[in-house]
Amino acid sequence: MGSKKYYNLKVMSFGVGQSAMSSMKSNRILLSKRDRLKHRLFTNKTNKLEFKAKKISPFELRRLTKKLKREHRRSLINRSIVVILIMSILVLVIYFFI
Repeated sequence: MGSKKYYNLKVMSFGVGQSAMSSMKSNRILLSKRDRLKHRLFTNKTNKLEFKAKKISPFELRRLTKKLKREHRRSLINRSIVVILIMSILVLVIYFFI
């Protein structure tokens, strides 16, 4: 038969068997395309991306971390307020209409 495996699906001659055969055929075609494209997409693996940044002092680093924590805390509070408002409106709507 060769290196490829073919299954004999002539037993099912109605629509299900035909769709199974066509899906196996299309999957086999897609696998051959995948092998051709796999090496074409990822050719540049050796070059690494390097970031060149200024050296930062410990004082600036502490200031930056405090600023980021403050921003995160504000966004968390804002999100929680929005969720609480939505939940309270939902509860009120359910209470009055049921």
